[in-house]
Amino acid sequence: QVDDFSAANFDLQGGTFTDATPTAHTFTVPGSFSVPDSGGSFNRYGAKDGEGYYLVRDVYDLQAMKGALDADYKLVNDIDASATANWNSGAGFDPVGYDDETHFYSGTFDGDSNTINGFYINRPTTSGVGLFGSAKGATIKDVGIVGGSVTGDWCVGSLVGWNSFSSIANSYATGDVWG
Repeated sequence: QVDDFSAANFDLQGGTFTDATPTAHTFTVPGSFSVPDSGGSFNRYGAKDGEGYYLVRDVYDLQAMKGALDADYKLVNDIDASATANWNSGAGFDPVGYDDETHFYSGTFDGDSNTINGFYINRPTTSGVGLFGSAKGATIKDVGIVGGSVTGDWCVGSLVGWNSFSSIANSYATGDVWG
C-alpha cells in the first residue's frame, strides 16, 4: 500500500506494488517506467466498478494491464501517453500481450469514447507491437489512439499488432506506424 508516489524512474523487477485506493493518491514518474511480464505485479486499479471493469486513469494504469491479460478494463478519461517516449531505454510502451499462443490479451477493453494521446513504441526487432501486441478472443471498443509513433518488425499497429478472433469496434488510430 502506498500514499503519493514520485520517482525519477520506476523499474519493478519483482515483488508487488499495490495501491488499493488510487483515486486518493498521485503517481508520478517523469523518466523511464517498467513493470514485469512475470515475477512481480503492479496494481493501481483498486476494486472493480459496478460493471466488472478495472478503471484505467493514466498511462501507468495502461501499462499495468499487461499484468492481467484476461481482465476487463475501462478508460475513465483521455490519457496523455507522451511520457512513453522516455520509457524502457527509448523502447517506449511495452505492449499488452506479446505472444500469439500463450501471452495474449483476451479480456474486454472499453475506451468509453476516450483517447490515448502521444503513444510511443520503438521496438524495430519485435513482432506483435501495438497497445495490444497480441489479442485473441478479446473485445476492444470505443477508443482512439491519437498521434504518436509505433515501430515494430511485423504484426504492427497502433491499437493491435497481432489479432485472432477479437472484436474491434468504434475505434481508430492516427499517427505513424512502421513495420
